[in-house]
Amino acid sequence: MKHEIFCCCFRKREKDWTRRVGNDRHLICIEDPFETSHDLGRVVDKFSIRVLREEFERAAKIMHQDPNPSAKLFEPYVPGDNNSNGQGYN
Repeated sequence: MKHEIFCCCFRKREKDWTRRVGNDRHLICIEDPFETSHDLGRVVDKFSIRVLREEFERAAKIMHQDPNPSAKLFEPYVPGDNNSNGQGYN
């Protein structure tokens, strides 16, 4: 099986993802890889962005410390598990 990864950087202004419209916010912009005009992050709220940040921090820590990170990276999210010490993933 062939896997391809494509990463694209863009500016929020180019996509007009800089303003709130109704309940849609743009606290974080996540371009839909299948519909590039669609911002998957537009519905992220304060709670969701905290969870996303914790997961990004957890992933960065795993990739930095584990020479074979795949198994840990794909473990399911467990709310409140924050590394079993209640201190977050730092």
